[in-house]
Amino acid sequence: MSRIRHPASHWVLLACLVTMWSTTYLAIKVALTGFDPLTVIAARLVLATLVLLGIAAAAGTRLPRTRVEWAWMLWLAMLGNCLPFFFITWGTQHIDSSLAGILVAVMPLGVLVLAHFALPGERITREKAAGFVLGFAGVVLLIGPDALDLGTTSALHILGQLAVLGGALLYSGNAVSARRMPPMDSITVALATLLIASVAMVSCAFWFEDPFAARPPPEAVWSVVWMGLFPTAAATIVYFQLIRRAGASFMALTNYLTPGISVLLGMVLLGERPGWNAFAGMALILAGVAIAQSAWKRRRG
Repeated sequence: MSRIRHPASHWVLLACLVTMWSTTYLAIKVALTGFDPLTVIAARLVLATLVLLGIAAAAGTRLPRTRVEWAWMLWLAMLGNCLPFFFITWGTQHIDSSLAGILVAVMPLGVLVLAHFALPGERITREKAAGFVLGFAGVVLLIGPDALDLGTTSALHILGQLAVLGGALLYSGNAVSARRMPPMDSITVALATLLIASVAMVSCAFWFEDPFAARPPPEAVWSVVWMGLFPTAAATIVYFQLIRRAGASFMALTNYLTPGISVLLGMVLLGERPGWNAFAGMALILAGVAIAQSAWKRRRG
């Protein structure tokens, strides 16, 4: 079978997407120096929603009309925005941004397990199982040393890692759910889910925090603006463009590139120094993802 040659435009879109997603955890870490977690999430979602509203208006995109469609949008907003954003943002308060970027890389392995039960034709094979076991070993290597050394490790540090891991698994559930929902325009889905998530998280921010009491430094403000405009709004548009033009297999390259760049950004810009187990754990997770996705691609060969 001949290899598909992707034009330069596909690689440019991929580079843009990886760049935007890789900066998310760095931006969260900086934003938290001036804002509480729910306020960070609410502001990020509102900015992204405003961008999508303008795009939808220009494209003449309609919002969902039926109760069934809105029920799906509510479900996807919870699984893909509200809950994972909260878990990852809260967790990143207590761990390095580079570690958060590595932990989120387990998302494809979560998809593998959930798809086995939820999607026809997506049974776990021996090769997929081997990929999952390898990736799980990477997670154990990341979290295990801290869990075994509670004398010198803060419990919040371990809880932060587990929270980010939980956010990644919620993304897995969102990905599987999106494949089961009725066919809908991608901009409609993005806009509707962001609208719901914005209302929910703005309400939570004002209920549990005091957003107007914040006195953030400029870098925290710009980090929130960056997250809203790029990793949330622009990345959503690029994501759907890349899927449509290049396909899911090419899109999967983001799984291998994003964690490494997140680690590099944390080291260079925040002075983070990940331990040996972070690099070893990342290698195992990415190897597991590679094995599982290789099996998936051959099955569709």
